[in-house]
Amino acid sequence: TLFLLVFVFIAGLCLARAGPDSQPSYTYGLIGLQFLICAYGVYSLASRRWLQYLAIALVFLYAGLGAYDAVIKVARHDPAQDSPLNLNLYSSINDAARFIAADWNGEVAINVSYDLLPEMPQLWWVLPWHTVDESYRMGMALDYLLQSYFDLRNSNRNPLGFSDNPDYIVTSARGLARYDLAKFQPAQFGALFVLKPG
Repeated sequence: TLFLLVFVFIAGLCLARAGPDSQPSYTYGLIGLQFLICAYGVYSLASRRWLQYLAIALVFLYAGLGAYDAVIKVARHDPAQDSPLNLNLYSSINDAARFIAADWNGEVAINVSYDLLPEMPQLWWVLPWHTVDESYRMGMALDYLLQSYFDLRNSNRNPLGFSDNPDYIVTSARGLARYDLAKFQPAQFGALFVLKPG
């Protein structure tokens, strides 16, 4: 049953063309099921009781080493590295929102432009969902923090995130190449960059 569940899930990902290279978070939940399937398979193949216990211990040892490797990767993770996943880190988005709120001295409505979609193609689904609910748009996480923590409402309602004459532009390291940086004051928060005109 577990094997069939994993097979159906992976077949669905293959049909949707959402492989681990484009959507790595989709497969994280399968790891525990894979270890259970392996443990049960080895347990059922072993003919003696001590072999069954040894097989279970080996599977758990292997799982523990994999978990240790994951912990080491998280400990060594560089949030400033330019990658699509780092552009969505809560710590970076929160720091960018705090910077904008502390720097802003205008009215409650603020105009923040987001130039992130070219570096984050996995968020393609945001644009169709905007037709269902206009709160779905590029930069919606930062907009939420600005409004809920600092009572600043982003007047930009473009689903792509682009805006004319913005007060701030949020982009990535690769996105910086699309702007004349002599006209902006850049601030970096992890992999995110906030450009302030002037």
